[in-house]
Amino acid sequence: MKITTITLDKPRSIAYGTRALKLIERELGRPLSSLGTNVGVTEVSALLYAGLAQLDHDITPDAVDDLIDAHLDGGGVIQPIADAVSEAIAASGWFANPTAGGK
Repeated sequence: MKITTITLDKPRSIAYGTRALKLIERELGRPLSSLGTNVGVTEVSALLYAGLAQLDHDITPDAVDDLIDAHLDGGGVIQPIADAVSEAIAASGWFANPTAGGK
């Protein structure tokens, strides 16, 4: 499982193994593959929560929302968070990369 570093209140690690991907689906009530480009606040929060929870078993959804809010309140924007999440999910190996032949 590839670990991606994201800076929120401090550098934090996110990863998306099977446990994290199942957690996303439970949190959202639908398959991850159904998201497409329709990603709102709830989805961003759930995606980040699952990626952090893969490695930090004590983190809660509310704590993640607080981290996002503090990041935004401090002048940050959501795009670097979304990019890190997207990169880490792609690296999970669960979703075929068409250019890599889906090994």
